[in-house]
Amino acid sequence: MTHRIILIAGIGHSGSTLLDMALGCHPRIVGLGEVSKVLRTPLDELRGERYRQSLCSCGAVARDCPFWSGLLAWLEDNPTLSLEQKYCRVLEQFSQHFGPDTRLLDSSKTVRPYQAWLKQQHDLRAIHLTRDVRSWIDSRLRGNDPRDKGGTLRLAARWWRGNRRTERFLARHGINTFNLGYEELALQPAIMLETLCQWLGLEFDPAMLTPSATSSHIIRGNAARQDRSRIAAIRYDARWMTSSRLMLQSPLLLPLAARNRRLVYANTRGAGRK
Repeated sequence: MTHRIILIAGIGHSGSTLLDMALGCHPRIVGLGEVSKVLRTPLDELRGERYRQSLCSCGAVARDCPFWSGLLAWLEDNPTLSLEQKYCRVLEQFSQHFGPDTRLLDSSKTVRPYQAWLKQQHDLRAIHLTRDVRSWIDSRLRGNDPRDKGGTLRLAARWWRGNRRTERFLARHGINTFNLGYEELALQPAIMLETLCQWLGLEFDPAMLTPSATSSHIIRGNAARQDRSRIAAIRYDARWMTSSRLMLQSPLLLPLAARNRRLVYANTRGAGRK
């Protein structure tokens, strides 16, 4: 059976959870969050407290989620299977649970070999989601990850490498791709979500403008999935515009300006689809 899968690709802190939840409000799309992270969960974590404490975006504890509960138990019993074999099980359960006409939305972000396998076996489309490098750097610096404390230039290099790797992977494997900027989505949500629906061959549903009403089942991803008040509407996080550090260091980012403009504002420039 050929399944229709939508992959959100890119790097972390680019808005994938928000997009997953917004698209998951469409009656013919269900998001499963970062599927690859779930399937690659070490056995000790599967048996531990991670999924007994964290919440799914549906509101249930992950272990009690109507979609994931049985799969988590199955993964615990089959830790040595390949990622492709595990993904087959996800697809099988997805079709049984939501019906063959529903599209699976996978916001794993990081490109991996199993996605090339998915392209060969199924109808796979990718949304390459990219956040403005200035906004992305500010978001990383505001976080608590010690890896993000290396300075603006180091973070700029990570943004460049990560998005270049994503672009090259999608092009190398001939995956039908839609370039979407977080800024485009957050500043023009109705326009961009309608454009995405056209690309997917679906009718636009205004419910997508209220991500908190999602039908997605996200157990790995941004913690915002657990706070419905934060995602009641799609809003732009413009805090980076008040950053004195970024203002002073912005000339250092000039070498990334062309790539930033091409990826983040692709649809504004009329070049979002490949």
